[in-house]
This record gives sequence, C-alpha cells and structure tokens, in this order.
Amino acid sequence: MRLLSLFFVCLFIIQANAQNEPVLPGDFNMDGTVTIHDALYWGLAHDQTGPTRPSATINWTPQNADDWDESIRQVNNKFQDGDGNGVIDTFDLEALHQNFDSTHQYIIKDGTDAPTSIWLVHYAAENGGIRDNRYEMRIKSDSLHGIAFTFDYSNFGDAALDVGVSLDGLPFENDGTVVEVLREDDYRLHVAITRTDQSNWIIEDDPIVNIVVCEDVATLVSPPEVYIKDGEFIREDEGRIQLWTHSFQTPPPPKPECKILWDGEQCIYENGMINSEVVEDNYAFEGWLYDGLAGINMDCRRWTGQDISGYDTLSFLIRTDEEGIGEAVDFFITDVEGNESNTFTVNDLDTGFQKVEFPLELLTNDEPVLEAIEWVYFEAVGNGGGFTIYVDKIVLDDDIPLWNGEKCTYRDGITNEEHAYNGRYSFERIIDPYEWNHSVISIFCQQDVLQNLSESDEIWFYAKADQLGKTFNFYASEAYRDWGDCNTLDISDYIEEGELTDEYRLVRIPLDSLMNDSCTLEKVQALHFFNHSDIEFKFYIDDIQVYSEGCITSVEDPETIHKQQLIIYPNPASEFLSIQLHSRQSSRGQLRIFDMQGRILDRLSTQLTAGQNTITYAPATLAAGVYVIQIESEHEFFTGKLVIGE
Repeated sequence: MRLLSLFFVCLFIIQANAQNEPVLPGDFNMDGTVTIHDALYWGLAHDQTGPTRPSATINWTPQNADDWDESIRQVNNKFQDGDGNGVIDTFDLEALHQNFDSTHQYIIKDGTDAPTSIWLVHYAAENGGIRDNRYEMRIKSDSLHGIAFTFDYSNFGDAALDVGVSLDGLPFENDGTVVEVLREDDYRLHVAITRTDQSNWIIEDDPIVNIVVCEDVATLVSPPEVYIKDGEFIREDEGRIQLWTHSFQTPPPPKPECKILWDGEQCIYENGMINSEVVEDNYAFEGWLYDGLAGINMDCRRWTGQDISGYDTLSFLIRTDEEGIGEAVDFFITDVEGNESNTFTVNDLDTGFQKVEFPLELLTNDEPVLEAIEWVYFEAVGNGGGFTIYVDKIVLDDDIPLWNGEKCTYRDGITNEEHAYNGRYSFERIIDPYEWNHSVISIFCQQDVLQNLSESDEIWFYAKADQLGKTFNFYASEAYRDWGDCNTLDISDYIEEGELTDEYRLVRIPLDSLMNDSCTLEKVQALHFFNHSDIEFKFYIDDIQVYSEGCITSVEDPETIHKQQLIIYPNPASEFLSIQLHSRQSSRGQLRIFDMQGRILDRLSTQLTAGQNTITYAPATLAAGVYVIQIESEHEFFTGKLVIGE
C-alpha cells in the first residue's frame, strides 16, 4: 500500500511540474517547437476560458501563467491561449504565425498513438502557358477533428507562381478553420484544418483538401515531385494519428488536351419535355401530370450523385395551363438509390410564373437523399392531375443553377436512344425539306464553354448510315465567324474501314485539314454534317472526341473502351505507387485490389475526371506477391497487375 501511495504522489508531482512550465506563445502543444500541428490543439480548446496571463504578450519569451481547469493530452489549456487574454479564439493564431519555427526547452512530452496512410490524386488544366496542378488529398474512412501537414513543392522551384489550399465542395468547406503558413523561400506550405467545436468529421474515402500549384509551363524543366511531410490528424477524443511521409511524382498532362466534345448525353426527362415557347430565354421543362410523376434527371448538369445537403435554400419558377389553375403539386427529390426526400407542396398554381423558395431542410428525412441527388420530381396533389406544369430555373442558394433549361442544340436532327453506339443517345439526321438540309450538333451544351481545338491532332467520331456506299460532308464552326469559314471535308476519305455501313465505323479527321486563315479552331461551338444532294439519306453520329499523341490510341473495338490497361509505377512497388489512367468522361469510380485467388483485399472510392488521372496508393497491408488492380466506373473498366517486392 505504501508503494501505491508513493506512486500517486510522484505522479502528482510530475504532472504539477509539467503544468507549471511557462507559456511560450504559439507552442500550443508544448512539444518545443512552433509548428502547424499546434493548430490542432488550439482547435480542440477553442472557446475555453481561464485566468488571464500577467503582462501577456505574443513575443517569444517565457511567461508564467496560472493553470486552467481543462487540458488536452496532459497539456493545460493555458498553453493554447496565445495572447493571454483568458479566451482561446482566433486572435491566438497570431502567436503561431509570428513565432513559427521558434524553439524552447520547456517541453511536455507527447506523441502520436498510431500511423496511417494517405494518397493523392492529381488533376491538371492548362491555359495560356499556366498550368493549374490540383493535388486531391485523401485518407481511408475515418473520423477526425483536425489535420495538419506540410506540402513540399520545392521541386517546382521558381516555376511555381501561386500555391494555396482549396476546400471547395469538400467536407471542411463550411465548418472548418484553415491555418496556412507559406514559406516561399524554401517552397513549403504548412497547412492545418480544424473544427472549432467538439465533434469530428466523418470521412468516407472523401477528399480532405485540395492543394493548388499554379506553374509557368515555360520555366518547368521536368515533371516535379511533391511531398506530404510531418502530417498528423487529431480526433475529438484527443487521439493523435501520424500520417506517413508521402512523395508523389506529378505526371506531365497530355498536351494537347484530349477531350470528349459530344457523346450523345443530354438531360433525361420523365413525363415531360423541353419547351422553348413559354420562356424568353433558353428552355423550360414541360411536365405532364396526367398519369404519374414528371421528373428532371440531374445528369445534364453533372449533378447526379452530388451532395447538395450543404446548401441552404432551393428555388424554382413554376406555372401551369388553364386546367391547372388553383391546383397544387408536390416537389421532392430522389437519390441514386431510389430513396425519396420529404415533399414540399406548391399551392394555387396559376398561368403566370411564380417563384417558389424554401429551406432545403424541409426535404430532409432519415434517408441521406440530399447527399446523392439524381432526380427532381413534381406530382399532382390528391386526386388532381389532367394538367401541365412548366418549370424553369431550379437554383440552390439563389445563384447555383441545379437545372436551368439546358439542352444541347440540334438542327435537322434529333437524339436517338435506339441507335446509340456507346451510351444513351446518338444523333440521328432527320431533314426538313423546307429548312436548311444541314445537320448541326452544338457542343456548347456539354462544357458550357467554347472549345479550343487548335493544338489537338485529330477529331474522331463514330458514324453509320441506312444506305450503303454513301457519304456526307463535315466541318466545324467557330463563334463570331460565318458558317463555312472552316474547310469542308468529305468523310469518305477518313473512314477507318473504307465506307459507311449500317454498323458504326470510326472516322478520324486531322484537325489541321479543317483549318485555314479564316478558321483557327480556337473557339469551336458547333459541328456540321450534311449531304445536300439526298435529303432521304439518314445517318447517325455518336462519341465525338478529340485525340492527340499520348491519348488512347486504339478505340476501334468497343471492348478496348470498356477494358483498358492501367499504367502502374513503380512496379514492383513497396511503400507507394501511382496508378495512371485516361478516362473518357467524369464519373465516380471504385478501386479494388485482388489477390491471385480473386479475393478482395482493399477497396476505395475515387473521382475520375475526363482526361488523364493519376491516383496514388499505399499498399501497406499487402505482403510481397502479385495482385490485380481494377478500377470500375459507370462507363469504363480498367485493370492492371501489381507486384509487391520484398
């Protein structure tokens, strides 16, 4: 018993001595150095109060202070009060910034509890000689209160023009505090993101933060390597998790860019259609409430599967025909799993458009419908029906279009679902003999921007016809120029297998053959297909894409589209590996690791963008051997073989 009592006495003395150490402003975790990790302790202690510090200053000098009632991992809260005013708030962060990298000897020893891995996904976009490199940082499913790390971009050197953190659309966007310390002299960005309440973020393979590096392409000698160093995160229960040091080789992006111009996709509607006559600009949705629901699919603006739960309000314009005057409709949302939200009722419809606005929380129920939206629906209330509604400008928070009447513009042709080559729709030529006899596909509908094709090599598309041996002409048009300024080509010279048939054939046209002094292909807005001599001749177009050297080079066989090889390096691998692939369109994907017996050993979600993608993976749990990596999205399937060395 005496020994036990002595133990408690000694423990009390040790703790008391630890807490009697002086405050060094900015070293919130008292590990002897002011680093970005101090912000994690500050975030957990935010809003705590205690005794003020006599003669307080944020200058780097030891300052005696009375202990507070609370601590974080045996570190008293007085150490997180950087300015000594008795309240832990954002003003204390000034001490961290001012005294960053300062050291002292009054150390309260602490350490991390366990290690874990991260991975990076790299995206790049180039415009006017400046390339934006976005590094999407992810961890596996976990919960955390804050995260801190150093991003080392020294291999960029003077090519780096601007470096920063972006939380747009990420879990921390609305309720996280970001602390950044940028050391331009040694090309390092020190980052901490922390909550200031006592709860965790729940992470489900989500991106945590985006690091953006803008580079001058002309001054860059080779693709740089970046590093995530000195990383850790902390949980609400004060558990500290170390992030292993991670290096990542930035792959050179394809140049010129390879992209999809039109792949037959458009907005999908249920019991409704586009109507351009009831609005002055663009289109409205015409929904028929005679039998069942009228709905708009969110894929047309790339909202399918997206999370809208972080927005506050939703609004739209709605009117009806004479049969619907005084009637009411229910509005609700479904997600990709078919779950339904609560309903919001719109009463007293009239023949003039009225704006309806309501808090999104009215739609919230036990199902996470707003986290993966797919459809918005309208339904007649009660025994109503037999009337038509018109809907326009469905908007989030007054300025984010959820759906705004968008539709690809076509002339002398329609979209055809039955004859699609790869996807939902193809373009079918249908000629009105009293009109232009000239079929046009607008490509403005897909990316909402004009397309610069001037540096790309070829334009590819698939074509078939209802009459053998015939052909048609093709050219591209630019905004602010007259149609016909670009060269017109007979596609028969560019069909891979000789001539058009009733089966799709690949057409490959060098882009420089379309260009001339009046046509630079820098602002392409539409593609033209025509045969003026035969208006009965019907042909179909699908999957219009731009390719260049370094992109996928073998797509004639549909199987090669759906089953493509991954580029994996280094291979054999040890700590980290990079997985490179070229996706035809943006979509959500699943990465799975199999052993040679077909058993799934690991899986994670990833977001693919149209074009080149690079995913890094830490195979920490894999023993030496041979494995299969598969990445599958809605439209594509990638596979590769991985070797883990001893």
